[in-house]
This record gives sequence, structure tokens and C-alpha cells, in this order.
Amino acid sequence: MESYCRGVGAGSGVGPGSQRVTCPYCGSPNPVGELLCYACRAPLVEVQPIACPRCGFLNVPEAEICQNCSTAL
Repeated sequence: MESYCRGVGAGSGVGPGSQRVTCPYCGSPNPVGELLCYACRAPLVEVQPIACPRCGFLNVPEAEICQNCSTAL
């Protein structure tokens, strides 16, 4: 996805400080890496993205391969 976005002159929204995870309990957005929701203090471990070891792309937690470079996660 990142390479496609660069190819068409657009950003993917992936970058330091731009990623958010949504609390599965209250729906509040939280920065990637936070362990607890700012609003309700629920754990956010299950919704954290998985960084690709090859390209660093942040993938959805249930991804088995990187959406950017197809490396196995």
C-alpha cells in the first residue's frame, strides 16, 4: 500500500504520530503503543498494529503477511 500511495503521489497516513488504535471497549482513539486507553483505561494490547520486520509498515493485528511488502509476520 505504501509503495502504491507513493506511486500516485499520495501519503498513506502511516508515520510517526499519525497512527491511532481504537479502544475496543469505548471507541476512543489512542496513539499506537499505548498500553491502556486514555478514556476508559482498558487494555489496548490486542489492537496494537504489527510492525513488519522488513519494511516497518504497521499492519493490522490479525495480519499474517505485510500489506506493503508481503513479508511473513
